Amino acid sequence: SIMSGWNPRRYECFPDIVDACAEGGSSLFGTGLNPGLSYELALLGSSICHEVESVYISTCERQSTLSPVFLEKFGFGRTEEELARTEGGARAIFDNLLQITDLICRELGLAHDGNELTHEYEPATRDYDEKILIRKGTMAGLVVKASSTHGGVPKATIELRFLLGTDYVSQEFLADAPKQGWIEVDVRGTPGSRLTHEIYADEKVVKTRSTGTKAVNAIPFVCAAAPGLLSPLDLPLPRMLKPQA
Repeated sequence: SIMSGWNPRRYECFPDIVDACAEGGSSLFGTGLNPGLSYELALLGSSICHEVESVYISTCERQSTLSPVFLEKFGFGRTEEELARTEGGARAIFDNLLQITDLICRELGLAHDGNELTHEYEPATRDYDEKILIRKGTMAGLVVKASSTHGGVPKATIELRFLLGTDYVSQEFLADAPKQGWIEVDVRGTPGSRLTHEIYADEKVVKTRSTGTKAVNAIPFVCAAAPGLLSPLDLPLPRMLKPQA
């Protein structure tokens, strides 16, 4: 089974689920934050650091190529008040980001004793009426920040910057986006390590295919693993084309 964006060890019921997996001979795996690569880049970048102080992952994702269902699910076209009243859906997905930041802290040995989840609303600068109706002033962008903290200080942070398109948000909203590519990973330490990543393809190819491809490539390793709940750290970091002997 492939599930996205979770760190099973964060749940109090983790031991009980592990026992159930062992009894049923099942292995469950979540690829991590779409497309399941940013946490790997953080670990890769940290490999040259003598000391790691914190990790900051930022993404900027244009969403206009995706389905109307997705756009509505994430709150595009809603007022800030309507978005604040929304339960489940996108809110639950954003909460899952904290599982990934906890995962990074655990792997890099960063002490953490709390979590923080915030969001910033970006109103549309003009109307959009294609896949869904988005009026000027309703949501055309959103910045979500999820952090695992220690003493209130962020130690691992994921910043997701969603937008309908660059023509519908302010320049101020775009100013803090990654300077290159889709993902920027900043491992702050001695020395520091910064990586950028971009997914590119023909316009007819949906870029989220990369998420599915990563999950498909993981299947042989999930099947070969011992029964239990697996985090991304339980499987090899490379592309996983051939199971290990």
